Amino acid sequence: MYATAESEWEAGKQLAASGKYGNATALLIISIEEYVKSLLIFFDSKGFHFRNTKGVAVFFRNHQIRYVIAFVMSVMNLFGEEMKKALLWVKANPEKVTQLHKDMNEQEQFFEQRFGYYLKRKLVYILREFAWFKNADLFRQEGFYCDYKDFLKTPLQLSKDEFNEVYVRLEKVRDVGKFLIQGIESSDASVQEQIRKLKSDFKTRQYYQKISNALEALSKSKQNPFAYIEQQIGK
Repeated sequence: MYATAESEWEAGKQLAASGKYGNATALLIISIEEYVKSLLIFFDSKGFHFRNTKGVAVFFRNHQIRYVIAFVMSVMNLFGEEMKKALLWVKANPEKVTQLHKDMNEQEQFFEQRFGYYLKRKLVYILREFAWFKNADLFRQEGFYCDYKDFLKTPLQLSKDEFNEVYVRLEKVRDVGKFLIQGIESSDASVQEQIRKLKSDFKTRQYYQKISNALEALSKSKQNPFAYIEQQIGK
């Protein structure tokens, strides 16, 4: 599946190079779906037990739920990049870090005043990504098929700029997938110890059962996964 994901990604780039941006966009989206499926299989090959978890088979049948995972990976990319920048800043500004720690202890509203705007700005990004992935299946279909709703819409109408926006967004998801694979395959002893603990936690803290319960609740709701998430957040 990983090889298929890579092949479809490259095929999408080739179609874009020939000006077929609608078809190319559809292939990039399908490629990301294949990445999500390949990650589940990869994790199981490394000692996790996702495929034996009741309800997880839906990830191999349902487009929308794969887009939910892609959305989560997009958010992971956002905070991963921010964390890298923060670590570089800490290394370069040790005296400012000391002052920052002092201010946090002395100022009661410090966190809200200094980071409130940052968090609101990131929330805007997260909501925008949620809206895009919620409609990803529509974008996939529009990349392949013509439609008529008050006007004719064809894959040929998608512009280079629109394709590039999709490419940048999905490349970030792809990068997270590759990072996860590299992390699991790392030979570093400390990394492997953390992975061992994570595997243990999935069993002892009943994460597999919680995943199964969530998927069962989604199935019973008869809702699109994104609509179900919106409903749960609104409660």
